[in-house]
Amino acid sequence: RRQKPALSPSRNPIDRMGSSTRYSRGEQVFRNGQVSRHIYQVESGCIRTYINPSGGRRLIVAFYFPGDYFGVEIRKKHRFSAEATVPSSVRLIGIKALALRAATDDAVARHMMHITNMELQRAQNHSLLLRDYSDERVGNFLFEMKKRNRRKEVDLVMSRQDIADYLDLSLETVSRAFTRLE
Repeated sequence: RRQKPALSPSRNPIDRMGSSTRYSRGEQVFRNGQVSRHIYQVESGCIRTYINPSGGRRLIVAFYFPGDYFGVEIRKKHRFSAEATVPSSVRLIGIKALALRAATDDAVARHMMHITNMELQRAQNHSLLLRDYSDERVGNFLFEMKKRNRRKEVDLVMSRQDIADYLDLSLETVSRAFTRLE
């Protein structure tokens, strides 16, 4: 009888820090203005970050999937809110413990630089996406989801309204674009 190979531990020391918490669909992980005490890593499910501008409709800033980190802040308070789009498991990593570890562990410091770089790339890609026409936005969004999904099919674990709020389009425009792209 063959033994199952042991799961290889992550090479990233940050992945072994913190503790896991479950969130139900629509449950907030943190809110805009709340003191930032953690960074977060999605273990399962999907998390959206968003803002509600005064007098405006919700704008989704990003979607995060398993392995992604979010909630990295320069300021002491969160600039966005975060909530689960589906039941999700999230690892909470204390910022103080992480900073202490990064001060003495080059691998942790390098990985924090990688996390920061990924977040910058995500923000740049989103701002470029918003310059496209509606059909291009929806098409490019689907390609992005395909790249991040790692499966043959594209599983959209967010609502069409979420997609509209991410692409800064109306729900009707997103629905029409899906129909045209079929």
